[in-house]
Amino acid sequence: MTTHRQQIDSTLVELAEQLHPLVTAKIDLTDLNKLSRQKKLPNQKDICFLLNAMYQYWDDFKYTIDEKERTQAKVLISELREIRNGHAHHQDFSLRDTYRALDTMQRLANLLNLEIKTKLDEQVTALLKEISQPTTRPKEDETPEIKALKQKYAELLEKLPFNEVKQLDLALTHSSYLWQNPYEVHDDNERLEFLGDTVISLVIAHYFYQNNPRYREAELTQVKSSIENNANLARFAQQLKLGNFVKVGKGESQDSYKILSDAFEAVIGAYFLDSGLNAVQAFLTPFIESMLHTPPDSVAQDVSVNQSLNYKNKLQHWAQTKRQNVPEYKSIKAGLQHSPRFTATVIINGKQYGQAEGKNKKEAEQNAAFKACKQLGLVAKS
Repeated sequence: MTTHRQQIDSTLVELAEQLHPLVTAKIDLTDLNKLSRQKKLPNQKDICFLLNAMYQYWDDFKYTIDEKERTQAKVLISELREIRNGHAHHQDFSLRDTYRALDTMQRLANLLNLEIKTKLDEQVTALLKEISQPTTRPKEDETPEIKALKQKYAELLEKLPFNEVKQLDLALTHSSYLWQNPYEVHDDNERLEFLGDTVISLVIAHYFYQNNPRYREAELTQVKSSIENNANLARFAQQLKLGNFVKVGKGESQDSYKILSDAFEAVIGAYFLDSGLNAVQAFLTPFIESMLHTPPDSVAQDVSVNQSLNYKNKLQHWAQTKRQNVPEYKSIKAGLQHSPRFTATVIINGKQYGQAEGKNKKEAEQNAAFKACKQLGLVAKS
C-alpha cells in the first residue's frame, strides 16, 4: 500500500519533469549554473532546485504565467518550497498534510497548464473524500420512540438516509415550536441552521471551483451567490416537502419561504453531522445542477424581488471596481427570543450607506445592501 510520503515523492518527481523545460526556457543557463553552485544542488532537474530557480529568478520566469495569475503563482511556489523542505525532514505525512501538498501542486499545475494537472485533480478529489468520511457509529437502538420517528419521516429518510433519526427530528423543530412546547421538546434547530448554512456554502463553492477552472474570484462569487439564497433554499425545501414535516408554533406558517429555507439549512447541518461531507455533496449536487437550467423568475413564488436578488454581491462588486474597502455589516438583535428582529447597517470606508431590518441577520444585511445599492444608483429607485 502506498504511503502518503511515497505519494508525494512520486508526484514531486513528475512535477519536476514537467517544470524543467519551462524553467530552462525562461531562465538563462548562466544564472541556473550560478544558483546550482550557490545552493550546492548539482541536479538541475530536481524539484528543490527548480523551485529555488523559479523563486529567485521570478522576474524571468513570471512571463510563463498570465499576468493576472502571477501573484497567486508566486505564493504557490513559496508554499511548495516549504512543503518540499518539510518533506525532506519527515518520515511520513498525515492525510491532511498530504491533501495540502497535492492541492498546492494541483493549483500551480493549473496555472502553468501542465499535463499533470488532471492526475493531481483526481488525487486531490480522492483525498478530500477520504478526509470527509464520517467515523463509523453504531445504529440507534430501536426503541418505540425511534421506530415512531422513522415511520413519521419515512418519506424523507428515503432521500436522506440518516443514521440517527433524532438529528433529523431536531432539524425540523422551529424555535416557535420550542417556545410554545417547552415540556415536549428541549431544543430547536437554530444551531443546526447555522452549521448547515456554512456547509451549503462550502459545497456550492467547491462545486463551482471544480467545474469552472478558468473562473476568477469575482465570477465564482457571482455564480455561487446565484444559487445560495433563501429563495433557492426554499425551493429545495419544497422539493423535499419539508413543509409537511417541520414543526412550528401557532401563528407560524409551515409554507413560509423563511421557515422552509431555514429548515433546509438545518437539515443539511444535521445530515453533515450524521453522515459526513461526502454524503452532503452527493445529495446537494443534483439541486445545484438543477438551478443552472432554471430561469430566475421560476423560484419560490412568495419571495419578493428584493429578497431573491443578491444585493450584497452587487454592492461588493461595486466596491471592488471603485477600489473601496469591502462593505462591512454591523447587526443588532432585538425583539422576543422566539421572534427576533435584526437591524443591519452597511458601512464602506467608514461611511454608512444603508440600514434595514430583517427576520434574521442574513435577511437584514441583504435588505441593508439593497438600500445601499439604491442610494448608489445600482438599482432603480421606486
